Amino acid sequence: MSRNQADYYIPSDFFSRQTLEKTSQLLKKDHPALSHCIQSVLEQLQVVPYEDLHRAYTGEMIFNLELVGILKAHVIGRIVSCLTDIGQKALSHKQMPQSEVMSLRSIIEDWMELTEWLLRRTNPDKQDCTPYQ
Repeated sequence: MSRNQADYYIPSDFFSRQTLEKTSQLLKKDHPALSHCIQSVLEQLQVVPYEDLHRAYTGEMIFNLELVGILKAHVIGRIVSCLTDIGQKALSHKQMPQSEVMSLRSIIEDWMELTEWLLRRTNPDKQDCTPYQ
């Protein structure tokens, strides 16, 4: 289930447990280590109590902060990369039904939202003197 925002405020500090489960399934064949990593997260993290969800979500959610605390940014980036590769292959070979392509797109969007959430909360390195800053 995608976490696309509606016209009203929806807090963005939650990640769907269902997205984690689907991601693990998608990565299982070609990226078993990443799939195992996600399964480990599912075993470790508790679902956010419904009262804490501000009634914005009906599915089981996990706090982004806790998820990022276990997965780390580089693993999240790798997951996004692998999911994008799966999507590219599916589109180029037309191996997936349209409903599965839409589901994959939704999963990638959820991971991208998590990445953006993480980037908004990352402090810039004051000692980094690279010219892109």
